[in-house]
Amino acid sequence: MANVSNLHQQFGAFVVDTSSEEEDGYWVCHQVKKIEGVPEGMVSLRIPSQTYAVLKHRFENIGILNTYEELHTWITKSGLKRRLGAWHLERFYHFKDTEQIEVDLMDTIQDEKRR
Repeated sequence: MANVSNLHQQFGAFVVDTSSEEEDGYWVCHQVKKIEGVPEGMVSLRIPSQTYAVLKHRFENIGILNTYEELHTWITKSGLKRRLGAWHLERFYHFKDTEQIEVDLMDTIQDEKRR
């Protein structure tokens, strides 16, 4: 694929509460500088600028749900509101070994300045 920004990072993208079939699922992605030359069988996905609450997970893949619970609890206690109908991201730094992953869990939140 052309124009990949960083081959050592991989993204997962998903919408928690999707309202359309096109957004339903989990996309494995690489960030690109410019969308062009998308290989056959692949699609491009453009995610708008958003505000995220972020928590790093540095453990086995199986424990990621506990880290998400911690992130969601922090969001609630901080008086923030999750945007369940928006794109959420997982930025993987180490992703080849499921026993030891490093990933930023990026939960989309409402930004009062962007209203």
